[in-house]
Amino acid sequence: LLDCAGLIVRANRSVERWGLGSVAAARGLFLHDLFHSGCTAPGCYLKHFVDTAHAARVWRAESQCQEMDSALGRHLDIRYFNRNRADSPTTMRHGDYAVVVVNDITDLKAAEEGLHLLAQDLERRVELRTVQLAETNAKLRQEMLDRHLAQEELQRSRDNYQLLVESMNEGLVVRDKDDRITYVNGYLARMLGYRPEELLGQQALNFILETEPGSWAALTQRRRLGDDTPFDISLRCRDGHTVWVKVSPKPLFAADGGYNGSLGVITDITERVLAEQALRASEKELRELSAQVL
Repeated sequence: LLDCAGLIVRANRSVERWGLGSVAAARGLFLHDLFHSGCTAPGCYLKHFVDTAHAARVWRAESQCQEMDSALGRHLDIRYFNRNRADSPTTMRHGDYAVVVVNDITDLKAAEEGLHLLAQDLERRVELRTVQLAETNAKLRQEMLDRHLAQEELQRSRDNYQLLVESMNEGLVVRDKDDRITYVNGYLARMLGYRPEELLGQQALNFILETEPGSWAALTQRRRLGDDTPFDISLRCRDGHTVWVKVSPKPLFAADGGYNGSLGVITDITERVLAEQALRASEKELRELSAQVL
């Protein structure tokens, strides 16, 4: 509590807790001299604030100051309340007084600073996470684009392969491990007089004319063992006539090494076989004629 001259007339025990001397010794001192004993600094914040607040001389005027007081090592919140009489608000007279409330807000400011640092750290983490998410999204978009391009390229490769297979002048057949047809190209289907879909799921043996019982089973067993030696066989067509073909097989194996079927390239050799048969018949006739002449 300050009198009209700005001198302390009453103080509480905080003066003693803060190491500023006794309550009795504080009486008669200016507030600045109590807190900053011997201070003559022209830029002292406390002296400037107290002088300015005391000189305001406005009825019930309130002034406030928050500063880090280097002399005390505390962050102070100072509130200055003028209580001069209403009939003469601009003149400090006997009986007028001022109330000064000084609060130590060091812990509060430390908490605020801590919150401020946490907020800054949170903002930094959010910014970092935002950048990371943006980079991740960019990578995902690029991966999606790459996958789309790869799928398009794979589809083009499949289309090109299908075109090649369907336009080749040889037959192509794929059989599973149970000797059922899983794929046949148009050339081989036309050779046998069927549509491709009519041959799917059929046993290959249904179209083979065995030269002797069990010959096809023996060839299949060789495929299971990895043998890819070409061989000649005759096939039964839909209209009943026979075609001779050369089969160039390629055994197929699963990742675990188990037999998974085979792929075969089928070449029509009927004209060659018929020519060889005709040649043998002619040679036989010549031998018979020669024997009769002799």
